[in-house]
Parts: sequence; C-alpha cells; structure tokens
Amino acid sequence: MTVVSLGHNNPPAETPLDEAKASVESLVHEARNWCDGEPVSSESQADELQKLLRLIQATNKKVDQSRQAQKKPHLDAGKAVDEAWKPLKSQLDLAAKTCKDVLAPWLHHLEDLKREREREAKEAADKAAAEAKAARDEAATSTDLATREEAVALTKAADAAAKAAKKASKDKAAAKGLGRAATLRTVRSAKLVDERALVAHYFKSDRARLVEVLLGWANAEVRTGREAPPGTEVKVTETVQ
Repeated sequence: MTVVSLGHNNPPAETPLDEAKASVESLVHEARNWCDGEPVSSESQADELQKLLRLIQATNKKVDQSRQAQKKPHLDAGKAVDEAWKPLKSQLDLAAKTCKDVLAPWLHHLEDLKREREREAKEAADKAAAEAKAARDEAATSTDLATREEAVALTKAADAAAKAAKKASKDKAAAKGLGRAATLRTVRSAKLVDERALVAHYFKSDRARLVEVLLGWANAEVRTGREAPPGTEVKVTETVQ
C-alpha cells in the first residue's frame, strides 16, 4: 500500500503588507472611476468624492504607520549595535586624531626641508641648463672636438639635473611604517572677509540659485504668519485639505 501524505489546505497567513495592498488596490480602483477626466457636477458627487478622499488619506496614514511599525525593530536593533560599538570607535577616533596632531609638526618640518631641496635642485638644474646651452652655442661654430664633447657632456648633465629637480618637486613629506603613508593634506576653504562682495558675486554669477535659497527663507517666514520680506509679497493659494 502506498501511503500518500496529505498537506493541509490552510493558506499562509496574510502579512500586513498583503492586507495593505488589497486595501490600496481597492481604493485606487475606485479613484480611477471617479477621476476619469470628467468634472464634479453635483453636491452629492462632491460629497462622495470627499468621502473617498478621506478614506484614501486615512489608509495612507495607516500604511505609513504599518511601514514604520515593521521597520522599527530593525531600526532599534541597528541603533543598539551602533551604541554598543560607539565607545570603541570614539576611543579609536580620538587616538587617531591625537596621533595625527603629534605627527603634524614633524611632517611640516620635513616638508620645509624637502621644499628647500626642491629649490636647490631647481637652481642647479637651471644653472646646468644655461651652461649646456652656452656650450652648445660655442660648439655649433667650433671645429674643436673637445669643445663639442664638452657640450654633449654638459647637455647630459643638464638633463640629469632636470630629472632630479622634477623628482624633488614630487617628493612629499611622509611617515612610512605600515600601510598607507601618513602625509600632509592641503585643505582649501573660504574665509568670509566681505559679506557684501560675496553676495554681489553670487548675485551676478549664479543669481537663480541665490534667489532660490533666499525665496526658501522667505517662504519659511511667511508660512509662520510673518510679513513678506522686502522684495516679496504674500501669495495665497487655495488647496483641498
């Protein structure tokens, strides 16, 4: 006899997302029937549409609440992990910053030495280039072999000096012990010295973006009930709530 194992016929329980999908699809289907391009033509139609609007808004609120509720345990777990690791990371960040602060004076000192060597190498290269040019000019009108040989030798020496100067210009201060070398990083930032000049510059070079930022500030003030700032006026728009 063959024994057949029969499974149960109970479908899997619906998830909150499944339930929300069914509700949303029903409301959106109803909204398509009402929002078909034809305007509202009676009070009863307006009342029914208002009822649908409120149902849509209420469902939207519930959907968002369900989404947040489903996400909350994950957010809480993530926050708990962050809090657990935060002390260690804070200790390491502080230690790393302190190490950088201790290294900085030495790297600045080393950078000064390297820039001095760069200057000396450039001076030597310029001098060698001038001597080589003078020797070549002399050799061009001379039939003395020794003179021409000297010009070739000086030219080779000038080329070597130029390479040395180029290498010196690329040599940067660094502390090398493990992994990526610790070096100085140049950070550029703007320091305010003239507010009017700054505003005038962006008013001229990027007026649209400046006006957009200022208009955003103005809107924030007007929405609180304050008077419109100079250069603007209050615009009232009626919207359905």
